[in-house]
Formats: sequence, C-alpha cells, structure tokens
Amino acid sequence: MDDDHYPITNRTMAVWQKAFHLDVENQALTTADIFPLLDKQWKRNWGGKGWQTWGDTESHDIGVSSDPESQVVDDIKFRVDLRKLDTEFIQKILDIAAEFKLKLKLIHVELLPPTMDNVIAALDKSDAKRFVQDPLKFIEGLGDKS
Repeated sequence: MDDDHYPITNRTMAVWQKAFHLDVENQALTTADIFPLLDKQWKRNWGGKGWQTWGDTESHDIGVSSDPESQVVDDIKFRVDLRKLDTEFIQKILDIAAEFKLKLKLIHVELLPPTMDNVIAALDKSDAKRFVQDPLKFIEGLGDKS
C-alpha cells in the first residue's frame, strides 16, 4: 500500500460516534457507480489516492476506500454522531445500500439487513451512546474493561 492510500478502517473516530460498514465483498462496485450518488447527497470532505469521504468528520460522514488502479470499492464506512442522531443521514445510507444490495456490517463480522431498526439497535448498544448519555460515568468506567 502506498503512502497516498489510507484504508477507511483506520480513520480516527470520536467517542460519540458509532461506525458501520457496508459489506462490498462479492460485489463489483466501482467508484464510478457510487461516487455520483454520494456527490448528490453530501459535499465531499477530504480524500486522497484510493479514498474519499463525504459529510462532516466531526459528526456524520461516509468514506469509500477503493483500489487506486481498478477503482473497485473495497470498503464503505459510515459514522453516526450520537450527540445528535440524524435519521435522514442514516436513511440515505440505507437507500444506497439497498440500491447496491449491500448488507450492513457490524464489527467486521456481523452481517445484517440494512434497516433503520438494525442501525438504531446497534447505536443503542454502543459505547458512543453510553458516552453521550453520561460522559463522566463512561470515562470513569473505562478502567473496568480490562
């Protein structure tokens, strides 16, 4: 991997954000397929060779990682800000997932149908939700997870 191609999975995430992936394995999805749809929904934020993001990195955003040569998409990651839940943002992502028949991927192993109920259930179980509800209690509890 060259220095200009950073996988989306390595982006820093705020404690108030919950990350999801859309499973692109077994798909022949290219940047030419998905970038126009994302460009219609959100402003491009930042990127480089083989990666691009849309939205606000401090709250809700989506990122696409692709092979710089073939332009085949190898990862789609979106992050949800639990300080101010934006179901419209989530629904737009789910609509894109449905259009390309992509599954919602949690923690890189659990594949679920891309539905609002599945996103909300994952958000409710997340550290981000616990942090937003009571930041001090969350921080105090960090030492308990050893």
